[in-house]
Amino acid sequence: MPRFSRIQKLGAIAGCLFLVACGDRDTEENSGAEVVPISLQPDWYAQPEQGGFYFALAEGLYDRADLRVTILDTAPNLPFLQKVAKGEATVGITRLDLLAAAVEKGLPLVVIGKYSEHAPSGIMVPAGSDIHDFADLDGKRVMATIYAPYVNYLQSHFGIKMRLIPHNWGMAQFVSGELDAQQCYITSEPYHVKRQGMETRTLIVADAGYDPPHVLYTSRETLEANKDALLRFFEASMAGWKGYLEADPSSTHELIAKRNPKMDPDFMDWSRSVLIEEGVISGRRPEIRETWGKVSREEVSELIEQLLEVGELSDLSPDELDWVDFDFSWEEVDA
Repeated sequence: MPRFSRIQKLGAIAGCLFLVACGDRDTEENSGAEVVPISLQPDWYAQPEQGGFYFALAEGLYDRADLRVTILDTAPNLPFLQKVAKGEATVGITRLDLLAAAVEKGLPLVVIGKYSEHAPSGIMVPAGSDIHDFADLDGKRVMATIYAPYVNYLQSHFGIKMRLIPHNWGMAQFVSGELDAQQCYITSEPYHVKRQGMETRTLIVADAGYDPPHVLYTSRETLEANKDALLRFFEASMAGWKGYLEADPSSTHELIAKRNPKMDPDFMDWSRSVLIEEGVISGRRPEIRETWGKVSREEVSELIEQLLEVGELSDLSPDELDWVDFDFSWEEVDA
């Protein structure tokens, strides 16, 4: 079938980009094809955690799939879920738990695939801290996004009560010693704190059993009208992630830095290395790599049950998953 031949082509392109630098972007096979515009709404500023999408954009993988992709701007507190639901963006990216909550509230959104196998969420503590496990956070001063589902999960699962300080997106209080711990992405804050002379350790939330992947989603209306284009977008994006993790990321990092000048080369290289070493995107275990990108009914149901148990959800059924399209998958092909 034509779609599978395109997957193989995209996978091979992503696997060999570091050798050929994509100097010759021959698109003869797509000449005359209708180019479909797709807008991608991120949930945060441009950064290495979005590297696969920027790789696909920088190296022409979307072009080869007959797509004209635009990555939209974002900002804290931007209602990105609502933008996708209203059709103001074609596709969005977010955590699966946040999307589940939006679906329960009635937003007509559908998961079309996942691009990260693990959540990079963590709790950062000073290297010399007496906090060595999540249970040790009981009674501690922790800066976190108080409404984040994982906060409720940790307190319920470990039977603890943290002294929560609302997150202000800064690290000054943590560095000055006013806090015992602070939420982080393992791919970000530990680097910046170290640059300020402070060594840290990180408790990874996924190790506590709460591990919602980052997913791609769209509106029901968009899915019904443009499923073939969305399939091509997903395939090209996953090929982009393969390329970003395995090939030369230079052009990707240049593009990210243009979109977000706060991103410097040293940080982006470090962040990418953590994504690779921790298996955030493609999984920590070899068997996960075999289903990379494919959403399973089991993982969605398990997450819904966790959220129901801690009161983050009240009505969403773990058995009725019509808000997940399980048709989206891709074949990883080596060059």
